Amino acid sequence: MDYCPGVPAAWPDLTAMYNGLQPGLHVVAARPSTGKTALMVNLVRFWCESGLKVGFNSLDMQPGQLFKRFVAELARVSLPKAEFGTTSRRDLERLEGAAAAVRGWPLRVCVRRDLDALRAWAVTRRMKGELDVLVVDFLQLMQFEGCWRMGVDDRVGRISGTLKAIGNDLGIPVVALSQLNRQCEEDGGREPQLSDLRGSGSIEQDAFTVLFLHADRPLMELWRQVPPVQFAPGGLTESARQYLASSLRPVWLMLKKNQNGRTGNLPFVFFPSYFLFMLGDAAAQPWYDEEDKRRRPKPNFAPLFAKVARDWRGDALEDELEKNGALVAEAEAEVRGHEKEGER
Repeated sequence: MDYCPGVPAAWPDLTAMYNGLQPGLHVVAARPSTGKTALMVNLVRFWCESGLKVGFNSLDMQPGQLFKRFVAELARVSLPKAEFGTTSRRDLERLEGAAAAVRGWPLRVCVRRDLDALRAWAVTRRMKGELDVLVVDFLQLMQFEGCWRMGVDDRVGRISGTLKAIGNDLGIPVVALSQLNRQCEEDGGREPQLSDLRGSGSIEQDAFTVLFLHADRPLMELWRQVPPVQFAPGGLTESARQYLASSLRPVWLMLKKNQNGRTGNLPFVFFPSYFLFMLGDAAAQPWYDEEDKRRRPKPNFAPLFAKVARDWRGDALEDELEKNGALVAEAEAEVRGHEKEGER
């Protein structure tokens, strides 16, 4: 996009949906192990490579663990493989190059559990011109004096209100990760709603935007039965490609609240080994089962996750996906986009 009224969100489709991240509080919520931190790894890389100065308050993991995730995503080397020492010489060279590149990013990682300490740190960095975006991982782990004498709702409400004030006062987006309650899973993995935010309704009230990550369970079951081998790299045995493909996850990014734009859903394919998110074929049409006159046919969104689109990274993985037929051609995406506009 040539112009964006706020901070861009890495993928043009997501940026257009957000209308750019404005100053204030932006919440990214999901159940554990859905990919919240991995999504932030992708966004932080985009912001840093675009020249934006990012502050990352890492409360869920040590800064060293977070650093490993940035390096693995940039190098395209599996983190479990690297930690167990089973990497090749070529992989080691890529890891070393990625580590050097990450050290050069305008990224400041801190660990500030106290709200007042985080506010003081953010104000200092902003006054020095070293802070354009602040990320908090995650919201419910923040503390303040006397917080343990308060109820959960009041405590979380105080935290979300303070983070919102930091963003508004400093004129920067504050992206806070949040947990969801277990009700989503108890209801059979249904689509999350704003009422599922864990801790307080104040999060919904204070947030400028709320984005949910939702794992598509029917597609995951389908992928376990028929792994999407088009996403696995070549040069491997068929069983190895199926094993790697079965670990991938189809994930919806659902923007449920947006005070300055529209809401909607976008399909993404999550590569857990690389902490990599790639936008699916958002312009594809879902399949429909045979129509039953007694009820509305249920859509099958498999075509939206069958391919991924190119993005700003432009690395060797995209060339490999293009050979496998798993990459959306720009002309194909444009035609589908026009068809959808005509339907509206």
